[in-house]
Amino acid sequence: MKLVLCLFLCLQISCSSDARKVMAPNDEDKPIPSQMPTEPIPEIPDDQKDSSYFYFAEQEEAILTDLNSLDEASRKNSRYLLCSDQLNAFGKKNSDVCKLGVSKLLNSISNERQLISGKEVGAEGSIVRFDLRDIGLSSKDWRLIENLDPFKFRSETVRGKTIRFLTQSVRPFMFANNAAEVMLVKAYYKLQNIPDTLALFEAQIGVDAQRDFDQRDVGLVLIGMNESVITSNRQHRLMRRLEGFDGAYWCTYDTNDKNIEPILINGQLVNQKNLLEAPFPVEVRSNKTFVSDAGECIYTKPNGMLGFALFAADGSRADFAPTNIVQDTGSAGRGLSGTIQNARSCFRCHAGGFVPARDSVAAQIQQSTGFNAADKQKARLFFKGPDAGLAAIRNDNAAYLKVMLNLGIFDASEDPINAIVDRLRLEQNAKQVAATLGISEEELLVGLRSSTGATSIMGSLLQPSGTVNFQQLIDGLPVLIVDMNLFKDDE
Repeated sequence: MKLVLCLFLCLQISCSSDARKVMAPNDEDKPIPSQMPTEPIPEIPDDQKDSSYFYFAEQEEAILTDLNSLDEASRKNSRYLLCSDQLNAFGKKNSDVCKLGVSKLLNSISNERQLISGKEVGAEGSIVRFDLRDIGLSSKDWRLIENLDPFKFRSETVRGKTIRFLTQSVRPFMFANNAAEVMLVKAYYKLQNIPDTLALFEAQIGVDAQRDFDQRDVGLVLIGMNESVITSNRQHRLMRRLEGFDGAYWCTYDTNDKNIEPILINGQLVNQKNLLEAPFPVEVRSNKTFVSDAGECIYTKPNGMLGFALFAADGSRADFAPTNIVQDTGSAGRGLSGTIQNARSCFRCHAGGFVPARDSVAAQIQQSTGFNAADKQKARLFFKGPDAGLAAIRNDNAAYLKVMLNLGIFDASEDPINAIVDRLRLEQNAKQVAATLGISEEELLVGLRSSTGATSIMGSLLQPSGTVNFQQLIDGLPVLIVDMNLFKDDE
């Protein structure tokens, strides 16, 4: 039996020997067949029929059958995300969670106004087909996703070649966890068309902060605090709410753990990283302006989903937030990196929408002798008190949770996207690795024992309860695939 891996992992591939290199990023030889293959499609082996295990040959068969039901334009725009690995390794319950993750992922990436539903095919509907046009993406966008996937494996079976020809795609299907990792990290800003600077970004989504502050817009809210659990050492944090073309827009302004020299303002030494001394954003037109080192922004997309962006102190777009400013405590608690990386980390922390926050500086400003009457009046206008901030967050979350319900996500406290990506990034046992390859655990172990190169990297899988980490998968799978002669039809 020969199979294919269409995968998945979002780190740099490194093989111990050039002779064992499966495929470099730029050495694809005619990846899309110029014509429909003429070879007959082999029968699926009897041991793969009517089984609770969803072998890869059966997955390809399900995809090909589905493609043949479509017109030519739909075939060329059809792509498939696979939850079959979750079905094989953990059963239907986990496959269903994976499919919820696919639904949330596709609608979060979508640039359209309507929510979409994918078509479920294959065993337990564990393969989800979607149309690029329905989420506002092009074949060029999908090619970006393919190029950012460092594992360039493709099927060399007759079915695989046929699928590539019908879709005119190099890799028309990916595992859902890998697709999420690629789409929400390296490809996210490009797919969402987010500009390089905060100013351009706000203009693009219809936010004019100075106008709203000058007009004292009713939707504008400021929250000041040093209580956030994700900030390092509970540093001061300023949050503000504005509105864009499609709804709520929240940004935080955070400080790192490095002190700055106080400056003289109105005869007083003022620490501009301290909200109790300099509480205002620049738009308030006060000389006691808060100085931040980074910011995280959440905005409402046209279809009601949430979008995310990180920005540095100078307003330039950022891929991650330094851990001495804020930390991904949710991932760290699972043994993963605590670095906030857009937008995967944001999806975890904001699974239920905007995190409730209570203003704690408004009352202190009024009681302080460090502010004149004019600044106290400005504070009353914009820091509207703890109840106003919480009410705004509750209202925004109510709108978002309606969208989640429309997607069939009834418990928004856990993000189904990170639920599947976590399995990709954490240690995996032999059953999980075999499920990813679409072969049985016994086949994997037999092949691993016969592959000296793969054993040197992934040999721990041969031990009882043995596991491999992310990097071992990256290094070992290409060697194993070559030595087991996988992903080709029997000759």
